[in-house]
Amino acid sequence: MEIHRATLASCPTATDLVVAIDVLQAFTTAAYLFHAGVEEIILVSGVEEAFNLRKEMPECIIVGEVDGIRVQGFDLGNSPSEIESSNRIGKRVIQRTTAGTQGV
Repeated sequence: MEIHRATLASCPTATDLVVAIDVLQAFTTAAYLFHAGVEEIILVSGVEEAFNLRKEMPECIIVGEVDGIRVQGFDLGNSPSEIESSNRIGKRVIQRTTAGTQGV
């Protein structure tokens, strides 16, 4: 078995079995969301996609960031501490991040 470490930029050219791991923030935030009672996290790649999806599902909140900064109009940033202190979390969440949701 050969294991090669790749960056997000090289993932599109990866072949065979590919495992994407982003445990530093995006999916730590996801773990906090599930702990807070969220039943579904919908991962999106773009800001516009997140806003359009919320138009279809207005009960969802949007969580995430672009280049580490919460997007204006998103309900929460991509921070476990924001999730932990929020009382606005419902059962479904839309998540957009610079690295984590892009890699999936």
